[in-house]
Amino acid sequence: MKRQDPLELRLLRVFLPLIIYYGLQLLTMIGLGCFGAGRQFSKMHADGGVNYRTTYRFADELQTYMEHHGLVVNLIAGIITIVILLLLFRKDLKQQGIEMTAPEQISSIRMLLTIGIGISVAAGLNRFFSLFPLDHILGDYSQVLKNFKSNPKVVQLLALCVVTPLTEELIFRGMMYRRMKDYTEPLTAAVLTSLAFGFYHGNLLQGLYAGCLSMILCYCYERSATMTVPVILHMTANAASLAMTYLPFSSWIGKHTVPGIFVMIGELGILLFGLYCFRLNTKKEDFSEKIY
Repeated sequence: MKRQDPLELRLLRVFLPLIIYYGLQLLTMIGLGCFGAGRQFSKMHADGGVNYRTTYRFADELQTYMEHHGLVVNLIAGIITIVILLLLFRKDLKQQGIEMTAPEQISSIRMLLTIGIGISVAAGLNRFFSLFPLDHILGDYSQVLKNFKSNPKVVQLLALCVVTPLTEELIFRGMMYRRMKDYTEPLTAAVLTSLAFGFYHGNLLQGLYAGCLSMILCYCYERSATMTVPVILHMTANAASLAMTYLPFSSWIGKHTVPGIFVMIGELGILLFGLYCFRLNTKKEDFSEKIY
């Protein structure tokens, strides 16, 4: 039976995890900004004190500093968010009479299918959307990518391939999608969650890719009834996307349209085959889950 909460309570329950994450990001940015400002002030005094030129340079360098440390903000805020949302997630499960257990090992076949789907969705969908002139229309993905790559590689790896996927899965699949299903059908909840996930990325190119990825994540979550699958799939997709930005072959394919289309068709074919095999490997049951 669906919950009959007032509209304002529904919106609060659904979007509270995202509000918590944004709030922690803001606090982390303020703290990092104060640290960066302190460093810049010390440098200004060492260069001869405050004047018009140094004040202008201070503002410009502080903005650059914050842009180049966006992943550090995501990393710190993400770790804190994970702790808070795990407590809220456990509370949600208890209200449904489900005991949250320690992660258990999933089958080797399902693990391989999940990793394969993650790689093919990152490669195929990224290549598909890159065929269209979508960047710079709403937002600037190239600038986002440039800022990401200005961070040390270990920060990129930890933030993009570990902390961010786990944080986003707890926010969007673990809580937002599950809570939406208290009020509507799974397909509607998946579409609304995917729209929110797309808008959350802040630019058209990433948003379209993220929306499609979210539908696949919701599907795999629903079929497997475990958070482990979408978390691993998301981590794999992000790792594959990050690797593609550094691999010479991926760069060459991106510059040659015809070979790129053939490669993309193959990748999307592997994705569809992987989803078909995943469906055969999972038995759809009532959504009573362990987190394993």
